[in-house]
Amino acid sequence: MRLFFLWFTLLFIFIGAMHFTALSLMDISPNTVFFWECYLGNYFLTLLLLFALLRAFERLSHSIAWIYLLASGLKFALFFLLLLPLFKADESVINVERFSFFVPYFSGLILETGALINKLNKL
Repeated sequence: MRLFFLWFTLLFIFIGAMHFTALSLMDISPNTVFFWECYLGNYFLTLLLLFALLRAFERLSHSIAWIYLLASGLKFALFFLLLLPLFKADESVINVERFSFFVPYFSGLILETGALINKLNKL
């Protein structure tokens, strides 16, 4: 389990570094698109939800797909509650801001899905 979380963290850092590099090449400051908030928020939320899903897997394996969908929906809802007002502060949401949320969101989603598929294949 520790090895999985280590790989998860390393992959998330790698994806974040690639995204950061892309922003730098476009001369966009990470602070203007809330880069750190998006990555750290998605990283910790994904870790928390993944840990909860893996713990619930033993007792609620028959409902794990529904729990996973609810957890993913919760992460997306938190975006609308917490980050969208920050993005709309200047009264417009540009594509770079959208990508600053969706790249870490989908990265976490893909890593969560991979972990659950791996766990389901071991049944």
